[in-house]
Amino acid sequence: MSRILVIRFSAMGDVAMSVPVIKTALKDHSNLEITVVTHSFLTAIFDGTERLYPVGADLKGRHRGIRGMFRLFRELSSSGKYDAVIDLHDVLRSRILCSFFRFTQSKIYRINKDRKGKQQMLRSKVLRPLPHSTERYKSVFRQAGYPVHSEFDAFPYVHIPSDVIDNLAPLIQRLHRPLIGFAPFAKHPAKTLPIDQSESLIDLLANKFEILLLGGKSDEVHFSKWVDCHDHVHSLAHFNLQEQLAIMLKMQAVISMDSANMHLAAIQGTPVLSIWGGTHPYFGFYGIGSTEKNWVLAEPAVACSPCSVFGNRPCSNKSAPFTCFKQINTEKIVNRLEKILDRQIKE
Repeated sequence: MSRILVIRFSAMGDVAMSVPVIKTALKDHSNLEITVVTHSFLTAIFDGTERLYPVGADLKGRHRGIRGMFRLFRELSSSGKYDAVIDLHDVLRSRILCSFFRFTQSKIYRINKDRKGKQQMLRSKVLRPLPHSTERYKSVFRQAGYPVHSEFDAFPYVHIPSDVIDNLAPLIQRLHRPLIGFAPFAKHPAKTLPIDQSESLIDLLANKFEILLLGGKSDEVHFSKWVDCHDHVHSLAHFNLQEQLAIMLKMQAVISMDSANMHLAAIQGTPVLSIWGGTHPYFGFYGIGSTEKNWVLAEPAVACSPCSVFGNRPCSNKSAPFTCFKQINTEKIVNRLEKILDRQIKE
């Protein structure tokens, strides 16, 4: 039995995109065991798969800094040597961890993020599709000798315990309209729909659907206001990650920004309509399985968009901030959603 270690820290959405690749690698290689090290709060999305062993890293506590990485190295290597170490993050932290494994004679394989290519496209605004992140992950597995051949078709990719599903059943049964998830917020402003447009979109959607607001506790201040204004709008902010993933399975579709919820819904097999402002799907970060039919983009006339690969830069349009979002008509979003729902009925 071969043993490999996969390092995948980074943001929740990036970790979510690695799930289908890792689980499909196990499907294609019956003689393979994978230990994946990630943030402690994300280990649950790797649970429930044979030969896959998630390990949580406390990057703000015991595994912080160089000493913390060495402590993590010792914990990971206590079970024996790995035949390969796959770094799907390629940042200083993961490089330090890999450097320790070199002393154990484990072979190191690292993702090629093509940072230069992304920055060149950002500067030139000449947009062409770059490889999707999952293709970059698959490339590293191929280099390590474990090519991923099978298609991503084992949805949902996150196992939900039966007791979690049973506990949520009464909530789902009380909702009689079609369920649409809406995740209006993202980590950065350049990826977040302005509040007034979110409110306008909710006003339109609440006439036909049950709207389930996806987000965390920090979003509750806005969610509670919208819930109070509409009978068919409900907040999921008080549910944990596993519970939100379980409810996603019951949704007809999810409307999301370029955010973690886009990727979480996608790996559960829920259709996603994604809205893009300061970032662009051509950088390779769109939800797995989606196409241009599932994207609502800033108009080409907005010359400053995209202004960032990851959305972590301030808006470059000082005279008219976030024009990329403001010119997106909310009725266009609803029309695109209805087309997605129509395709589901025909299929």
